[in-house]
Amino acid sequence: MISVGVVYSLGNALKQHVLMHGQNSITELIWDINGKWRLLAQDGKRLNVRLLGSTYLHTRIVVLNFDVDGSKRSFILLPDALDPDTFRKLRVRLQIEKHEG
Repeated sequence: MISVGVVYSLGNALKQHVLMHGQNSITELIWDINGKWRLLAQDGKRLNVRLLGSTYLHTRIVVLNFDVDGSKRSFILLPDALDPDTFRKLRVRLQIEKHEG
């Protein structure tokens, strides 16, 4: 019985986070010039969110943690998600924002 639950949970996680077919899957991140973040979900909803201080920055991975109406959502960016220069600029801008805020 536990195995069925684990397989079902794995299937849902793959559908939402890997294949991006779940209703709540995040398909687009927008960071505007004013420093405001918005997430676009698969179902077309635009979510205004707040970037949390627990965001993790490294040369090989960026983990963006957001507050979405009181719940936490994370988005992982690997270097191949963006061109190298844009990935570097994102990390630098996030680092500056972290120290200013």
